[in-house]
Amino acid sequence: MRVRCVTLNLQGLGEEWFTRRAEVVIKGLRKYRPDVVCLQECTVRYAGELYQQAAAIGEGLGLRTVAFSPYGNPIEVMSADQGGIAIIARAGRCSRSAIGACPSGTITRQIRGSLFL
Repeated sequence: MRVRCVTLNLQGLGEEWFTRRAEVVIKGLRKYRPDVVCLQECTVRYAGELYQQAAAIGEGLGLRTVAFSPYGNPIEVMSADQGGIAIIARAGRCSRSAIGACPSGTITRQIRGSLFL
């Protein structure tokens, strides 16, 4: 089975994410027709309405399976925006395990994600 995979660093919700970048990212990814998208610096916002950046991208691409794992560093844990990694897939199911984080550059725990096709 051939699987088309794309990886992308989103740099969170800043830099005009809601006004321009979200649309640009989704349109750009559609051109590649990925089966799997791996995201770094992906964000879940808890302030006001819940917003899940990976789920929004998945919906825009028609990819149904989304797994997000927060970095878990203390600054982000106390913030309304939690950064992390995410896997979005066309089929299968995702599993995630947030075993850790890397606060202040010190690796104290690991973050793992897996995709089952």
